[in-house]
Amino acid sequence: IALASTAEKRDLATRLGADAAVDSRVDDLAAAILEANGGDQVDVGLGMAGGAAVDACPSVLAAFGRLGRRSAGV
Repeated sequence: IALASTAEKRDLATRLGADAAVDSRVDDLAAAILEANGGDQVDVGLGMAGGAAVDACPSVLAAFGRLGRRSAGV
């Protein structure tokens, strides 16, 4: 499930293989991610941009799910 701020980026993400793409600017990002995943929690969350996406990850991770985050300057 890709997160992107514009329709063009979400379309690109799905064309490149994402199963779904969610608007990263929605008010309840966690709910949008769960909805895009059929109500199931995710096994892996990868936050490349930080902010709301990383904040939402813990609440949508499945038991024993993994969270990766890109550090500044990396």
